[in-house]
Amino acid sequence: MSDAYGGGYVEAYALPQILGWNLDSTDEIGRKMRSKSEDIEDEIIAAGKSIDSSYEYWNSPAAETARDRAAENRSDGVRTAMVMESVSTVVDQYASNIRSQIAYIRDKVAEVEESEYQLFVEPDGGVRSRRSNVDWIAEWGVLGPARLAAKEAEEFFLENEIRKTLTRIQELDKEGAEQVARCLEGLSDAVKIGVTAVSTDPTLNEVLFKYQTAPSEAGASLWPSGEVLNAIRLVSPSYQPTLMTPEEVKMMMLLFHEHGPAGLVDLNRMKGAAESAAHEQFPESTADGHGDAFRHTYWNALMTKEFGGDWTADFATAHEGTGANSPHREAMDLYNNELGRRLALEHPDATPQEMQQIVLDAINGGEAIVMDGFGHIGWSDDVPVGVSQPPSSIDVPLPSGGN
Repeated sequence: MSDAYGGGYVEAYALPQILGWNLDSTDEIGRKMRSKSEDIEDEIIAAGKSIDSSYEYWNSPAAETARDRAAENRSDGVRTAMVMESVSTVVDQYASNIRSQIAYIRDKVAEVEESEYQLFVEPDGGVRSRRSNVDWIAEWGVLGPARLAAKEAEEFFLENEIRKTLTRIQELDKEGAEQVARCLEGLSDAVKIGVTAVSTDPTLNEVLFKYQTAPSEAGASLWPSGEVLNAIRLVSPSYQPTLMTPEEVKMMMLLFHEHGPAGLVDLNRMKGAAESAAHEQFPESTADGHGDAFRHTYWNALMTKEFGGDWTADFATAHEGTGANSPHREAMDLYNNELGRRLALEHPDATPQEMQQIVLDAINGGEAIVMDGFGHIGWSDDVPVGVSQPPSSIDVPLPSGGN
């Protein structure tokens, strides 16, 4: 993923946004994926019959080679069909769960609107009364304190249920998308390589295939939560959870135990500093271009100087394990992350401002990777600023290259 620091903070979903969702198109995706999976299986069976019958009229070393290759293709096809079936299963499962949660939240909104206390729901799920407590007490008279307690209890219950459900819908949405992406990791290496555009520059191809990381052993989830999130918010009240792999969470917990909540806040500050500096240096090339390269390189340099190269390497690489990343974008991010760590170690006494210039010089000198005008990786001095295009939307991952 191109976003640093665990993919960026996850904006809380708003109630109007959720109530406006139409999941019919999601159901159609599941149906089409199942249909295509069945089509592939039918083609595999038909091809298999033709290949098996070839022994009757074709017997030679070339024939055996062709049949061996056909067997490999058949295996690739079977795996592809299985992946498509698994995608349809994940889509159906998460869509059903989200639909149930939306139905529940609609019921709670209806309870709010039918309340005798003239309640309404705010976009963030908060529940309020259209009348002040002073107005209610004036109306209730001697029963005011008891009635007010009942009103407050109803507000609290409904608000808690609505906000809890909003959070659950957000978790299902993010986790479902991540699970769909992980399904693509099940494709054969031949299929992964076959759909990936390569360069005429052998060195860039080496970078493309080397700078790929293995997928996480488990799915990503929102972190932090519970007591850890509460502790962080004592230092930074606006701190929001982020979608992270278990490996990322492990590194964040190491940082939390060693530096406390302030360490995580410092990490977020570095992320913000890298984003601001990248926008200042390359305001029109912040996505997939020179600004993106600057952000990753500078951010890794800052983390290396503060937390060390080993922790930074493990953390920055762990995020790329979310599964089914664009191969070109993953190579770009991992390469530039490594460049930032190297520059920090080569200039241990550089101030943050000096490090910005060091990173800028490296990018201008062609030491970084950016996307070219076709969404493929290119050297930062070969690709003009502002022409970078995003990679193909077919985010089929490459096999791990050891990074």
